[in-house]
Amino acid sequence: MYDISATYGNLVIDGPAWEVRLDGAVLDLTRTEFEILMVLAARPRQVASGDELVRLVWGDGWFGDDNNLAVHVSKLRRKLGESGLRPRFIHTVRGVGYRFDPGEDSAGHAPHAAIEYPALRSHPRAVEIRTDGQLRVICVRPDDAPVLGFEPCRMLGRLLPVAADHPWDNPVSAIDGIQILIASGVREWAARYVVKRADGTRAHADVATRLLVDEAGQLEELHLTILERSQVTGGSPGGATNAGHQPAARIA
Repeated sequence: MYDISATYGNLVIDGPAWEVRLDGAVLDLTRTEFEILMVLAARPRQVASGDELVRLVWGDGWFGDDNNLAVHVSKLRRKLGESGLRPRFIHTVRGVGYRFDPGEDSAGHAPHAAIEYPALRSHPRAVEIRTDGQLRVICVRPDDAPVLGFEPCRMLGRLLPVAADHPWDNPVSAIDGIQILIASGVREWAARYVVKRADGTRAHADVATRLLVDEAGQLEELHLTILERSQVTGGSPGGATNAGHQPAARIA
């Protein structure tokens, strides 16, 4: 089941309801078309290769005609009111794959994209961490709830601890990466990550991220809502999981 709900301008994707609306009208998508859209829209402005799309939509054991994916993408495009020559949401990256790009609205600004997990909205013990523009922790709520084994009082004033072992483990490169997202119009997203706990073990966690920027477009605050799921027993260290085609990790 897809837990992603996302709004990109006049395109609304409701994963739990298996429904996509464009300009208020529900699109008649096949299961394959819906899954292709979900995989691409979960990672706006990131390229997914053809092989990756086939693996995520049809599975590792699928063997078929190389043109099968292109046919389904073409049908999906028509239902989205576009074509390969006149892309609106799905752009072809020649020799690589496809990229979902919601483009810009009439005012010239990238549309707001909000992706949330219902569990993060409703779980009473989800923990919110706030950092300043340098990724130093300034607030933990509730202040009596351990965050991945870290005591809140020991986190205040320190760099975001769950960034350890992430490709952006250097705060400078992390902030640079965040500024790229800000420039692309991204303000919030959610994903499931493999994160490092205080005792060195790793766990799955649902993480919703929200960026607050100042008038100059610089990071002012970063808000994370974290819900720890289960301890990881295997897999690559520090990697992110995409079970259920959830969004790929951007920062943790």
